[in-house]
Amino acid sequence: MVNANGVVVSIQQFQRRWKTIRMRKTTVVLAVTLALLVAGISVLGTSQPALAASLTASNVTVDSEDGTISEVTVAPSGTVTWNGFDTAPENATLTVCVSEGLANKNRTVRVQQVVVDIAPENRGKSGSQGFSLDPLDITNSRALRWVESDFGCSTDGESKAVSGVQVRLLVTVGSVDAQTNTASFDVTVNNTAASASVSGTANTGASV
Repeated sequence: MVNANGVVVSIQQFQRRWKTIRMRKTTVVLAVTLALLVAGISVLGTSQPALAASLTASNVTVDSEDGTISEVTVAPSGTVTWNGFDTAPENATLTVCVSEGLANKNRTVRVQQVVVDIAPENRGKSGSQGFSLDPLDITNSRALRWVESDFGCSTDGESKAVSGVQVRLLVTVGSVDAQTNTASFDVTVNNTAASASVSGTANTGASV
């Protein structure tokens, strides 16, 4: 066989080169669907966190006796879906970015990167893999400037809202980057008004 330059090549060489060209032209489609991106708050002295799905625009609201909180957490979970791969991927890299701080909520900073292994039964040139990351306290991260007092409300009986805390999730499967998913949530802390009451019995009686 003679190629375009007049050079004689074997059938095997031609097939190998054509296979390489076809692989280079393959369009890889990678879709990432987040089933749930959870934002939560734990109040000092309590064991039950308040949770909200921030990707559905739900916000976090919590009542605190003294207006203070101990942490604000994000814990992404969901499903990575891919198709059009030439070889089956074995893992996916998830990168979580969060608003840098109260003064710069529009700038997100990387705070967590996790490699998720794709289960053998899910591996293939097309497939999907679920994931669930551990909660990350954004008020206790060296990369961020958030502190607990940014969210706390010090005035008794009043509320404080911090809006537009952004979370971004970047996904890489093999050498292919998925779209960047961004969500935001608001945090409202209600400082429960102080109150007091008394109850008792007069213990009245009479005698002769």
